[in-house]
Amino acid sequence: MNLFLLFAAYPDLVAALSLKKDGSCRLPQTDDYETRLFAKENRTRFVKKLGLEESAFVAAELAHGNAVYSATMNDVGAIIPATDALITDIPGIFLSITVADCLPVFLFDPRTRSVGLVHAGWRGLAGNVIPLTVQKMTRQLKCKLADILAGIGPGIGSCHFEVKDDVLARFADFLPASLRHENGKKYLDLKAIARRQLESTGIPSSHISVSDECTFDLPEKYFSYRRDKPEILQAMMAVIGIRKK
Repeated sequence: MNLFLLFAAYPDLVAALSLKKDGSCRLPQTDDYETRLFAKENRTRFVKKLGLEESAFVAAELAHGNAVYSATMNDVGAIIPATDALITDIPGIFLSITVADCLPVFLFDPRTRSVGLVHAGWRGLAGNVIPLTVQKMTRQLKCKLADILAGIGPGIGSCHFEVKDDVLARFADFLPASLRHENGKKYLDLKAIARRQLESTGIPSSHISVSDECTFDLPEKYFSYRRDKPEILQAMMAVIGIRKK
């Protein structure tokens, strides 16, 4: 099951995102027992739908920062604290993050059989979480930029991501190309920024695929924090990994 045609030639690769109908798959870390229980059940159900086992997963406890963690077999079943990107070159390890408007960015190198998964909200993008992840893949996993394939998944689009000048100031290098004006308001294109960051690392443009789906615009399909403003966060689960042969 792969989100992107770019990955279609690799049947052992899993790159997937849960949908609203799968239920909220946020990490079950809350004081509310019922919320914790349902989140765990939803995650278990979605993982089984992919034909995988929960015991094979490494999850990131997000901090909206730029920390990148390289997962090994010692991390299987663990939640890595204060981390927004995960990488591994070990088949059978599946990486996961949660999103509810922020971008899930999927990275795959078919030569080294390495994968990466990035939680890219505006804070992470401002902190260069994508280039830092790619850099770690090239340095630690011996990936070559010309081999890496990247997919930017569904997330909030510039149609709804209104920002103020303090946020815009963090993205001066991407303006005005990634800025839209409407009715005196300013809207930032996070997907365009993510693409440019990937390109800036040296990944070929032809190796980058961008979903045109906006989570805010599709209330029946996706959770959206900005649209729904829930008291308890509801989120999709993004997954990447390579099945063992």
